[in-house]
Amino acid sequence: MKLLITGASGFIGRPLARHLASRGHEIYALSREGGGVEGATPIKGDATREGKWLETMRECDGAVNLAGAPVGVKWSTSAKREIRDSRILSTRLIVDNIPKGKGRFTLISPSAVGIYGDGGEKILTERSPTGGPFLATLAKEWEEEALKGEAKGARVVIARLGVVLSADGGALAELIREAKTPRKIPTGRGGNWVSWVALEDLLNALTAFIEDDTYSGAYNVTSPLPVRQRELTSALTATLGTGHTLNPTSPAIRLILGEMADLALLGQRALPERLLGAGFKFTNVEIAETLRNILT
Repeated sequence: MKLLITGASGFIGRPLARHLASRGHEIYALSREGGGVEGATPIKGDATREGKWLETMRECDGAVNLAGAPVGVKWSTSAKREIRDSRILSTRLIVDNIPKGKGRFTLISPSAVGIYGDGGEKILTERSPTGGPFLATLAKEWEEEALKGEAKGARVVIARLGVVLSADGGALAELIREAKTPRKIPTGRGGNWVSWVALEDLLNALTAFIEDDTYSGAYNVTSPLPVRQRELTSALTATLGTGHTLNPTSPAIRLILGEMADLALLGQRALPERLLGAGFKFTNVEIAETLRNILT
């Protein structure tokens, strides 16, 4: 397939482009810098604005939209606007330019298990209610924008991601810094649930979504074994060989981070019900073993 990846220079985009190219797909990598991405033809452009990149997309069989401003910043009004617009506007542009007459177009759009809000102890599947604070509201709006592609004949797959674990960056890099150095920002008492997925499994799931046209709609892309935050940090410190622990109080986090504290305090105990039902096999299921495989 000929595929466009937006946000292709990012933490997920680079390895995804390389992985898909290794499987024989023709990859076009859109980024603002237009820099080289292994296995892909680079395209310079802004996914939130019209440009020549849309001409390339209209010649493609599908798109994976990974464009989006980082959420791990202080949530000022302007930051929240950028977080939202970078996702909604890029998705809207892609949907508005879905090609006609070239066969069925495939759109893979990420989302997050944060769409369920604070799930507490509830097990969350794709059938669970959605909605809540800023991130949940954003995820819901983002998904609704992507699903408009169905009315234009596209096959739309929504990947509701948990915390993506990889040695090459992302949340795990931040956790490692926390575990190795004195804390400046606390991360909670550790009782909230963390739904996570190893990058390897995420790449395999996204590949399945692209190559198997029986996939459509929303899928939780998370390990079948979510963990409490204290289990994650305990497994991480054991792997790193440091005795540092992360257990400050929730009020302190709210005081320091404000609304962005939702990233640390709200939990989702999500299960990949639809993925498992489709026969998808996870390689990384148990958190301690996964961290050892990634970091040692």
